[in-house]
Amino acid sequence: MIRLWGGLIGAVLMALTIAMPACAEDRPAARPTSLTAEFEAPYAIGVVAGGTIIDISGSFSWAMPQNFIAVLARAPLVRTIRFDSPGGHVQPAMQIAAIIRSRGLDTYVPQFCASACTLAFLAGKSRFLAPTARLGFHQAHAPGMPPERFDPMLRAAYEKAGVPEGFIDHVLRTPPASIWFPTQPELHGAGLTTGIPPAAISGADNAVSLAWRQAMRLLPATKDATVGAVAEIFSLMVEQLQIADPKTCRGYFHRMPTDLRKALKRPVLDAMANAEQQVSEDARGSPTPAVDPAVPRQARESLSGALREALRLDGDHAGFCPAWRRLLAAARALPDPGRGQALRGLLIGRHRLSGDPSLV
Repeated sequence: MIRLWGGLIGAVLMALTIAMPACAEDRPAARPTSLTAEFEAPYAIGVVAGGTIIDISGSFSWAMPQNFIAVLARAPLVRTIRFDSPGGHVQPAMQIAAIIRSRGLDTYVPQFCASACTLAFLAGKSRFLAPTARLGFHQAHAPGMPPERFDPMLRAAYEKAGVPEGFIDHVLRTPPASIWFPTQPELHGAGLTTGIPPAAISGADNAVSLAWRQAMRLLPATKDATVGAVAEIFSLMVEQLQIADPKTCRGYFHRMPTDLRKALKRPVLDAMANAEQQVSEDARGSPTPAVDPAVPRQARESLSGALREALRLDGDHAGFCPAWRRLLAAARALPDPGRGQALRGLLIGRHRLSGDPSLV
């Protein structure tokens, strides 16, 4: 996964933006509180789903198109661009739209895409929404200028995307301090969306969890130093999940669906991506590793048994993940050569949990 962060560098450029108001259902990082807050959310660009999808989140900034081109150059298999954005500057959105259109790429929104984001989304050859996703529209806005001044530009951009005239009229009647969320049937009826997203696209919404699980399967073929780094990152993952919701954290250990991309902070997600790459490099050229059933048992026997009761499947929600982190810390404190074996056992055992406490 490649993640590129951008700041706002357009202070000396034309401040042409599409702005939107606060919306309680948006992601926290993309929840504006004023007409200018829309383009203040840091953006990120990441390659997921085995290199077939590029994920773009946050505000459209002036630097985004250049970084988008750089990511595309390193991801020749990309066929879909996934958006989760409150909007931002119009010109970068139109530049990204032109790139998407010229390459015949598809677009997808798993949650939320508004304002300038809709210009990029509508450039897709095929355009998909998740069942609960929303598109938000309104007039363009630039500080100190009447929004009507930009109506011809916005109309031309939507016409180029094939948006019907009546739909565009509704957009241009929606002031910058408001926002219009058409229903999904309305969007589909107007030709703005293609249909139900293919499983290969919608399934990638949980790509972070899937990639991490695959990395865990390769641990028998990785170096001890890599396993130690993975264990440290996994401990941070558990800590953040616990802070967010102890029940969710415990559920992750027991195969409950968990969207790690939304639950974890970006530094941890980036560290996970780097660890996954290192695990893959360690395992490259090695035969597909088989998980030794004795490994979790050996790890358990190498450690104190004092925490086993706390880790029972019927244990307290709030105490489960802290106890698991203490168990992991105990394994990390073991001397060589048993440390690597113990950590492998715990990490592999975590991904083998299926309702049997003996696997912990």
